[in-house]
Amino acid sequence: MLDLAEHNQARSFIELCLATATTEPHLAHYALRRLRQFGKIQTGRRGKEKTIALSECGRKLCAGFQQLRGDTVDALSGHAVPQKTSRS
Repeated sequence: MLDLAEHNQARSFIELCLATATTEPHLAHYALRRLRQFGKIQTGRRGKEKTIALSECGRKLCAGFQQLRGDTVDALSGHAVPQKTSRS
């Protein structure tokens, strides 16, 4: 879904599989079918090719996730992460 949000346009199933390095297309097909059932994506056609785009609900979900990810990165950037020390 984040790939669809990033490009903000409908993409074909093959384009999504290539962009996400999916090696199991049947799993991707199942996931997309479930996302469509939950109203997160919508499907269409471009010639003979089936296209997938985010629905309004899916856009809101991705925007919320990106906001949460940004807030988490901001919060963690203020804290030093302890480095592992090697023991002899």
